[in-house]
Amino acid sequence: MKAPDRPRVEVYGETELQERLARGEAHTSALVSIGNPRYPLGRTPPGTFVPPAFRASFPDVLRLGFFDADTKAQLVHMRPRRIALRKDIEKVVRFYEETRGRADGWTVHCWGGLSRSPAVALGLLYLIHGDEEEAGRELRRIRPIARPLQLVVGLFDEILGSRLSEVNDRIRAERIEEMKAELDLSADDLLEELEPFDE
Repeated sequence: MKAPDRPRVEVYGETELQERLARGEAHTSALVSIGNPRYPLGRTPPGTFVPPAFRASFPDVLRLGFFDADTKAQLVHMRPRRIALRKDIEKVVRFYEETRGRADGWTVHCWGGLSRSPAVALGLLYLIHGDEEEAGRELRRIRPIARPLQLVVGLFDEILGSRLSEVNDRIRAERIEEMKAELDLSADDLLEELEPFDE
């Protein structure tokens, strides 16, 4: 069976994806699973554990393990202090190249579906469409709450020679403005009304 010309990309948090699979909802054939790295307790390298339901549901799986941080300095108490590396994003590009002939699309998940997985999805969308602006528009459509991790997007730019970081800056700025509007916060809203003071 020939894969469609424009395969889809989906972005979820881990629990969200587990619930969708439990309900038997349709999904793509390839998965990029992003988790936090862990020290190995046995023979499994850190960060390589994929929930069994995910392995059973997707014919093609790539597991990545790095924290949701742009620098190691942000990982004060985390061990190992592992951020995304160039080799992680090279694995994503290779995974796309290896699966694009048979995949009907790629599902990407991390813990919350807000930062790491949208950043990887933005890179996949660029690989599919070949256009940064189109990739950004598509990501905003499929995951409006996304604030893609800047480090990961920058690594895609290094590898692919793209300008996704410029698009990501706009995505993040738009999302911050939306969050402010959703919260409807003004300076007056933040002031607690105090009881009158009697001398």
